[in-house]
Amino acid sequence: RLRISAYRYSEIDVLARASNMHRVNCVEYFLIFLFGISSVSASKRADADFSFASYYSDHMVLQKSPMKANIWGYLQNDAVNSQVFVELNNKKYEALYIKDSQTMHRWIVSLDPMEAGGPHFITATAGNASIVLNDVLFGDVWICSGQSNMQFTVSSVNNATAEIDAAANYPNIRVFTASLKDSTTPQIDLLGVEEMWSVAGPDSIGHGNWSYFSATCWFFGRNLYDSLKYPVGLVATDWGGTPVEAWSSPDALKKCFSEIECSESPENFEGPSNPSELWNAMIHPFLNMTIYGAIWYQGEANARSPNKYNCTFPAMIDDWRAKWYEATNMSTNKIFPFGFVQVSCVWR
Repeated sequence: RLRISAYRYSEIDVLARASNMHRVNCVEYFLIFLFGISSVSASKRADADFSFASYYSDHMVLQKSPMKANIWGYLQNDAVNSQVFVELNNKKYEALYIKDSQTMHRWIVSLDPMEAGGPHFITATAGNASIVLNDVLFGDVWICSGQSNMQFTVSSVNNATAEIDAAANYPNIRVFTASLKDSTTPQIDLLGVEEMWSVAGPDSIGHGNWSYFSATCWFFGRNLYDSLKYPVGLVATDWGGTPVEAWSSPDALKKCFSEIECSESPENFEGPSNPSELWNAMIHPFLNMTIYGAIWYQGEANARSPNKYNCTFPAMIDDWRAKWYEATNMSTNKIFPFGFVQVSCVWR
């Protein structure tokens, strides 16, 4: 069962059917743009003078009302006198600037709350330049994170062929997968994208074993959609064989460890295990994106230290909530739903 921590998702009973997903006895848990080109789809962009952030593209889902969705990207400093505007449904929003470096500014816009549905197209302009997000839906956006059981893909589940073919019946579910990257410092944007936002279908859901798409994330989102009947956006950012410490910020870890302990890797694992290195590369970049909630499938990597996990896991949840709330300017609920699967067996 998937437990929802400290917040009730009132419209649906969110139970994950994990037993059908994993064949094991023990359940674990800113576009290349030169000023003068008129418009280029965001999904075809490259790093250049004016762009959206890496996880904004055609076919994406933005968080619906009552929250405000954020859109952000980059602008070269020598073009900063060209104010950035974002247009949606004939309304223009003026962007705020944040200076990132000697050569680049970030721009960010907070949209008015939008009802669920679509498709919409969203245009960002700076002087004579424009970039476009096509086929954008508004719905609920969920982060899916953890270790191998979250990374485990639909192509490996029981009855995989039928499940993959059935994905074509869910065009209003959109999926995104972050690349496996780690970092010693917090990253503003993703270091890589494995699967750009895609319409659910056999190719986007059944790409291959241990690539995309996450089985737990997919079945969770599909169950939500079957009850809610409005768009769902699923963001898979996970890595097998990783401990909770790697997914936790230094602030969260300080609640449970001394400074010396926080600087140490807890054990040797299959995946990255240094404190905060996956928080830095695979969670921190998403903080500017308004989300509805998160689900978490992890725990085996910490099974030998249950007493420590009793501190580190709740501390990570509290910290994710606080940081998303702050980074999205209070658009993300400060007690957003956080679902998790509890380890069902002891370490042997």
